[in-house]
Amino acid sequence: MYSTQFWIFFGISVFCLLATISCFTATLVDRPSVQQRNAFMSSGIVIFLIIGHLLHFTGSEEDILLLGAKFEYTATICLLAGVYSSLAAFYRTAPNRTLISIARSIPTPFIILITIANNKSSFWAFNLFFKSYSIAKGEKAFCEFVFEKGPAFYCYMAFAVLYAVLIFGTFINNYFSSTKKERSLIIRMFLRLLPFLAVSMIFTFTEYKRPYTPVRPLILFAATALCSYLVHKEKFRNLYDLSFFAVVDSLYDPLFVTDTNFFVRNANTAAKILFPEYHKANYKNQIPIAPELKKILNQEVYTMDAKNVRIASREFSPEPHRIERDGILYGYILVLNDVTEQSNKYMQLEHKNIQLSVGYKEIENDLLATRSKIVGGLIQYALEQDSYLGEHIRRTSNYTAILVKHLQSGGKYASTITNEYKAILCQVTPLHDAGKIIFATNAAQAYANPEENDTLPEHVTSGTKLIDRLFVNDTSDLFYTLAKDVALYHHEWWDGTGYPKGLKEEEIPLGARIVALANEFDLLTVKRPPTVPYSFAEAYTTILSSSGKQFDPEIVEAFKNARKEFLEMYEQVTKAK
Repeated sequence: MYSTQFWIFFGISVFCLLATISCFTATLVDRPSVQQRNAFMSSGIVIFLIIGHLLHFTGSEEDILLLGAKFEYTATICLLAGVYSSLAAFYRTAPNRTLISIARSIPTPFIILITIANNKSSFWAFNLFFKSYSIAKGEKAFCEFVFEKGPAFYCYMAFAVLYAVLIFGTFINNYFSSTKKERSLIIRMFLRLLPFLAVSMIFTFTEYKRPYTPVRPLILFAATALCSYLVHKEKFRNLYDLSFFAVVDSLYDPLFVTDTNFFVRNANTAAKILFPEYHKANYKNQIPIAPELKKILNQEVYTMDAKNVRIASREFSPEPHRIERDGILYGYILVLNDVTEQSNKYMQLEHKNIQLSVGYKEIENDLLATRSKIVGGLIQYALEQDSYLGEHIRRTSNYTAILVKHLQSGGKYASTITNEYKAILCQVTPLHDAGKIIFATNAAQAYANPEENDTLPEHVTSGTKLIDRLFVNDTSDLFYTLAKDVALYHHEWWDGTGYPKGLKEEEIPLGARIVALANEFDLLTVKRPPTVPYSFAEAYTTILSSSGKQFDPEIVEAFKNARKEFLEMYEQVTKAK
């Protein structure tokens, strides 16, 4: 029934329709630029122009042919406005907004008039466009819409000419006001819109006849195909996108954008220098991201403390991000923070820390050795001045070691007594009677008759003064703190009746409470002649009965647990005598 020419035109029309639908879909799922939206708008207008052509080409009734004419003329004036808007929005030195607004509003009255001009009964609106019209039979029984133009058509043609002038004027103005680098872009943009201008002007200034020549459908085909290409492939001058990529490219650290299948979709300049193959990465070239980077992106939970990766003799700290919206994963962003210098500095710092640690350990060992020599020297001096005092200091240190071991193994003070605390307390215990060494010549008399000699209570303050002279007065130093505590407070009682300050319970430092029990046990079991020493059972019972009075009940409990070791030590002392 229809000619070959009709089917060719029909196929072109269908293609234009599908291309426009494709553009519409692309603008929905993507973030379109202003130019992309204008290109889609132009291709959408072309659809109305095509519908008008098809209605006119295949229609045989008056209403159908009239509707086709409406579609064609309305689409043509809108297409001219769209071409101008696209061109003005694209160029850097676009005309003022007022001129653009006026140019965009011109099609409005024509659209309204053409819409209400249904037939001759539409009074003046119809006559403005069609003074008279008729349906003529053409070749092969096809119908043609023949009419005499009204004044609105001449206005229509005048505005079409005005649009053409504005379009060419905008192009020429921007061409001569731009740099040489920009001119190439300006020309390309103008040529892309030229097919739309051409098809509009051809339709406006030719008789409204059946499109026997293929010029018009071919131009429509080319223009719509170009629109589709621009919408899908080109970003135009989207300020947001351009600024985003400008910032990304300015990053010193490599940045990768991948899809959910870990194919690189984009990479900044630093990333392309690191991986030159990513210069060609796009939707066509499926280039997978490097395996070591894919492993980082493939984690279920991202952490910012991921292990560093080493690439091309440089070290990077990976910073992965998931691109998600509304619970849908679209891809990944991976930033490789270059930490080569920081890593090198860290390694140097670690090396220095190790050296300092070794040096500190050596100094600490030297200090411990020096302190041990001082304590050992005091013990030796005490032995030379008063053998009883010297041996008492040694035995008290041994008993303290037994007590502190049991206290550390469990009970209230287990968390307080660390290995360092235990070692230092045993080391400073001999200093608990350091004050007695100062007046060792009077020690025998003091022990024999403590009620008649007031030097015994003073030995705690004298010992503290001696410690201040021998060691650095650093309250953060555990050795110094424990040494002063045991020297000054080992005669304080749990119930507050001791001396020199009458402290009670946990006001008394823990080290002093431990040494106090060890000191008392030795004083009970080894006494100066002619005083008779207690047996182990008597001393043991005396210590237990003093729980909560003279001694801390927790320490007395440890003493009970250490009964076997105390007995063994006691037997060794008695045998030695």
